[in-house]
Amino acid sequence: MKRIVFLILVPALLVPLPGGAVPEDVSQTKHNLSVYGPGPLRATGEKEVCVFCHTPHNANPRVPLWNHSLSQVTNYTPYSSSTLNAVVGQPDGASKLCLSCHDGTVAVGLTGSRGVIQMIRTGAGGEIPPGPTNLTTDLSNTHPVSFVPDTAHDPEIRLPPPGDPIRLDEAQKVQCTSCHNPHKVEFPNFLVRDTTRGALCVTCHVMTGWMGSEHETSTAFYPPDQAVSRVADAACLACHTSHGAPGAQHLLRGASEADTCYLCHQPSPVGVAADVQTEFAKPSNHPVDLAGSVQQPVRTLNPRNAVLLDQKRSECADCHNSHRATDRNALEGVRGIRIDGSIAENTPGSVVQEYEICLRCHGDTYDRFIPPAPLRPPSGSNKRQEFSQASGSFHPVASTGRNTSVRLQAQLSRSGSNLDTFSKIKCTDCHNNERTADVQGPASRSRSGPKGPHGSFNAGLLRAAYNTQTGTLSSAPFAAYSSSNFALCYLCHDEQSFTSEIDFTGTNFGPKAEDQTKNLHALHLVTKDRASCHECHYNVHGTIESTNTDPPNAPHLISFAPSVQPLAPNPLPVWRPAGGTHGGAYCLVSCHGKSMNRDNDYLP
Repeated sequence: MKRIVFLILVPALLVPLPGGAVPEDVSQTKHNLSVYGPGPLRATGEKEVCVFCHTPHNANPRVPLWNHSLSQVTNYTPYSSSTLNAVVGQPDGASKLCLSCHDGTVAVGLTGSRGVIQMIRTGAGGEIPPGPTNLTTDLSNTHPVSFVPDTAHDPEIRLPPPGDPIRLDEAQKVQCTSCHNPHKVEFPNFLVRDTTRGALCVTCHVMTGWMGSEHETSTAFYPPDQAVSRVADAACLACHTSHGAPGAQHLLRGASEADTCYLCHQPSPVGVAADVQTEFAKPSNHPVDLAGSVQQPVRTLNPRNAVLLDQKRSECADCHNSHRATDRNALEGVRGIRIDGSIAENTPGSVVQEYEICLRCHGDTYDRFIPPAPLRPPSGSNKRQEFSQASGSFHPVASTGRNTSVRLQAQLSRSGSNLDTFSKIKCTDCHNNERTADVQGPASRSRSGPKGPHGSFNAGLLRAAYNTQTGTLSSAPFAAYSSSNFALCYLCHDEQSFTSEIDFTGTNFGPKAEDQTKNLHALHLVTKDRASCHECHYNVHGTIESTNTDPPNAPHLISFAPSVQPLAPNPLPVWRPAGGTHGGAYCLVSCHGKSMNRDNDYLP
């Protein structure tokens, strides 16, 4: 009687459906495990098709007349993520039925009504052999199942509409059968909808800013060994995979976020996008490859963790939102920290400044993230404070600078930097790929790339060399002046203004009050002291945290290096903007075997 029933059921599935839809014909799929099945796993003698999963009598569970022996596993490792709001427990419903074969613990031919049906090409115990269809009991790298989507707390999740081929079960849970129909192959892998351009995924995942983003529109060929499909066609599946993901967190195709990005962002011919992998391999780089816990990006509209980061590790997604980044704004969709310490949101229409993203690590948590000076001078400081208006002087990153003097304006103009005293600059105008030093002024003017603080051959992840060597009480730091020691500075500041002995019109350090022809920058750098910029401008970001200077929050970015010593009885090296013997500014310091006093004043 059982054989008669199944012979009637199978032809019934072959009836053509209206509108050209593919009919359910399990006999033409790999789920036909009979001796006539088209897949590699087949019975040695069983000719019935449906018996491997269904029986009309004594089914367990009753719906859907289940016949395959269930897995006894009760401790699956479910998927988890810091960006997942729903509660994922042990598999139930249709997913538990699928796992009775696909967790690899039960023989494929073990049925309730027929006992063990002998199979070929199975594992040693008759189970699905190792491979992509054997999900194992570790589901941490597989799309979560058996959970109710939490649309109330995650605005980027929505339920499939009524009548959609993607559907929830009676308990409103996502199950394997939400995306897979085990009875037909209208789309590869039994999927109920095409994955091209993310059609399947975006039914439920509504990623803000995805439409029109760089990855949604990219015409680069992917995979790179063909010239048919493109990144835009692969869409979500270019970076993610639903089962057996090497990077379990976020179901990434690479073992880490960086490895996933490198699938495209590596040298050609394999790479099809800007080669950042080479940049990160340079001696000075952002630490994306450090071992340790996986950094969780704060980029979504519904973050689960703090914006401030405090690990010596960064990920690509800490600076780039792959769902929203555009060709014009690679930082679109990433939250940051404003100069006042508040959170800079990434909601559509808002503008998050580049430095606000940098302050997530280089601001209030810098001492937990970056070794403080003198281990890596001058990195050991809170850049949020350094660039704030509370700082006596600062490079104009968060706001325009305080120095609006005619001399600085002349110096900037001479350099060809296209900057003036009312300009603001970006962190990446100093910290960038060394190839961007092919132009004066902002790095954005360079056509070399890829741009950004990924890596550099210069220490400090700098766009050009900046020598932080300092002298001793008895010797100068350099044997002779070399412009290469200060190449970074000269991308914006005119070199001649600092090196011409009689040209002091471009800086505010000169002339000597008793000698109207001496440019004191040239005297210190070239003709006499062979000094370093770093000795008097120890922290070029800002002066608020100066520890070896009186006053500690001085203008003109004056902050003395530890090698500069005070003159007794002063506890710290002194700089004063006025009050010298000749009425000018002066220093009370000892360095390079010389002592400066009020008689060595100058007219700024």
